Amino acid sequence: MNAAAPARNDAIREYWNHRIHDLEISRHEPGTAGFFADLDEYHFDKLHHLLRLVDFEGQRGRKVLDVGCGTGVDLVRF
Repeated sequence: MNAAAPARNDAIREYWNHRIHDLEISRHEPGTAGFFADLDEYHFDKLHHLLRLVDFEGQRGRKVLDVGCGTGVDLVRF
């Protein structure tokens, strides 16, 4: 690993901590239960087909790699 990697990781973390995805969807403070409930409702209202296509319950307890950029509303269902 080169010496610039930790600094680059810190810069990336800082960038996304200041650009939280979907803030405008919720009326609640980011990180609260209400915030995530609003995101979950919005997400699955728009992408309702995911609940039929993805066997979230069937994967419960297994290791899941979440690749993407988002708040984790899909990931928490596993």
